[in-house]
Amino acid sequence: MSVTTGVICVDVLVAAAIALLNVPAFTAVCPGGAWDAVPQGTPYPYAQVSARETPTLETFSTLGFDAEMRLHLYSSYQGTKELDAIAAQAALLLHHGTPVMVGWVAGLISYAGCFDMPDLLSNNIRIKHRVAVFPWLMVQS
Repeated sequence: MSVTTGVICVDVLVAAAIALLNVPAFTAVCPGGAWDAVPQGTPYPYAQVSARETPTLETFSTLGFDAEMRLHLYSSYQGTKELDAIAAQAALLLHHGTPVMVGWVAGLISYAGCFDMPDLLSNNIRIKHRVAVFPWLMVQS
């Protein structure tokens, strides 16, 4: 069995998460959608997916990773209601969805909560930035 590096695991995780999120149920609350590299001019609110991994499981024939997916949420709405709705919808879709990942299986996707980052300023508009954290357990198939 060939061993795949964690970098490929993270790339696969990000692609699978974006596919799970860019559905009408998510874009109804986050019209800008979910991205890895956000295109210039994407309307607010939008989400950016990032991930990192740490090897956690290795047997004679299986390699696994404990990965942390971070969903960066950006909104021009000055309250928290919009970000709350986006994070809740993302948690629902990721927890109940089945990610399609060639060479990997997601054993568990959970929601670890959110934290707020300092506001950003873009074209004299204050942008709210929140990060939702989703631990994934990934096993090479």
